[in-house]
Amino acid sequence: MRQKEFLDLVRSRMVTVGDYASLYELPVPRGTVANARRRLRADAEAAPGDASAWAALGAAELKVFEFTDAMTAFEKALELDDGCLSARSGIAMCHFYCCDNENGIEAFSRVIELNPEDGTAWLYLGNMQEGMIDGPTASVEPNTDEATTHYEAALCAYQQACPLLRGTPGFTPLHAIMHQARCLATLGRWEAVTVAARECNNMYRAHTEGTGDCGNWSNALLLEARAFIELERYDDAIESLQEIADSRYLRPEKRWLLLGRAHMGKKEWHRASVMLEKAMEFTADNVEILDCLAECYSALGRSDRVQTLEERLAVLRGTSVIHAVEQGA
Repeated sequence: MRQKEFLDLVRSRMVTVGDYASLYELPVPRGTVANARRRLRADAEAAPGDASAWAALGAAELKVFEFTDAMTAFEKALELDDGCLSARSGIAMCHFYCCDNENGIEAFSRVIELNPEDGTAWLYLGNMQEGMIDGPTASVEPNTDEATTHYEAALCAYQQACPLLRGTPGFTPLHAIMHQARCLATLGRWEAVTVAARECNNMYRAHTEGTGDCGNWSNALLLEARAFIELERYDDAIESLQEIADSRYLRPEKRWLLLGRAHMGKKEWHRASVMLEKAMEFTADNVEILDCLAECYSALGRSDRVQTLEERLAVLRGTSVIHAVEQGA
């Protein structure tokens, strides 16, 4: 991309959150961006009362992740025009890239007040709500009322985003539906998870010429299988997991674990143990796998193996075997 094209882009086509997300993906030579930043700063300083000039500078600074300079430029734009949507969207994306969840929630909400039809703003608002509990800067403890409130808010945001993302360059409703399924699973709404996950499955197949083989498709069917297990629909879970048996994008231990749990639900203890042992080949220290395997061995009367697993679980949980025995006495 030439400098003139980049300048035209940041001056006139940075409006929605999606525009900034696309800017991040856009390949632009570093020298081109550096020259454009100098030109845009000179323009803004020459016309200090022009909000759009400061917003364009902010967009160029954000392209190279100069967040402090970007925020300064966007804030100057808003001092001049509180309704400058380009600056509002840019500030929101600064908070997103910095994993600043609380300020991000407020910033994306302001964008939506100005432009409620921006599906990407709704999508990123949901991301920020989830980030409060599950992310590098999470500040809310899981499994609390406050966490539930944020997941409910995220789910609402994704539901709003879904129809608005149709026709949005670089985005599809799939982005929102997959997040919906995850939130629903966290909230324990398993029937709704099966609906959302199956919708993902169908749409991914349509987008991948019938193969469906991509990372999010595999995760959708994993969620569907987990939901079926929670609903005690074990055969349906096994069928879902068979669909992704050859997926290149799946961590295999997750699939083997869920297969093991499905067969445990059917009281097929030997088959379940075989599946869980497969999972162990990929990760030997997963507490959930070890717990399930210990239950299988106990049902099969393999007390020696149960003891071995309990000793390993005690170490993983940071307790001594003696303490574990005393607790069970």
